Parts: sequence; C-alpha cells; structure tokens
Amino acid sequence: MQWTKFHLDVWYVTEKRIIDVQQKQIFDREISNLPFDKIQDVTVDIHGLIPTMLNFGTVEVETASKEDDGDFVMRAVRDPDNVRRVIFDRHNGN
Repeated sequence: MQWTKFHLDVWYVTEKRIIDVQQKQIFDREISNLPFDKIQDVTVDIHGLIPTMLNFGTVEVETASKEDDGDFVMRAVRDPDNVRRVIFDRHNGN
C-alpha cells in the first residue's frame, strides 16, 4: 500500500492552481485544488544528513483562507527548492 500511495500521490501545478491527488486506499482517491490567489506561503523543510545530501524534503503550501481544511503538504519531494520556485513563478504570473 505504501508503494502505491508513494507513486500515485501527485501534484499538478497549472497556470491557475495546484491540483493535489492523494491515494488514500487502493480504490480510494482524493483530489483537491488550490487557486494561486489563496496561497499565502510556500515552505520547504529538509531535515537530516541523508535528505540534505540527496536533496529530498517536504513542501508545504499554506493557504490564506481560514475555512480551508488544511494546507497542501507533499513529503519526500526531490529538489523541493525547485518546486517552491515553480509555484512562486506561477503565482506571480511568470
């Protein structure tokens, strides 16, 4: 199940939003989207020697809206600084 979840959890960064696809169970998937105008901050977190050497970390997109269920979090992301940069570039219209 962990292998399936790891390979099927994805983010799509489009021109207008981030789409988060989370595989909950084998036949259970949750899809959420976050428009760029609701993004307040993007945080990158890299802890430990091996994640630092291999450049893996966590990317958290914080929303400006209080009624949202929660922030978007993606763990074990390769090159998380590049992901943050792509999100900010799209957010700023570049």
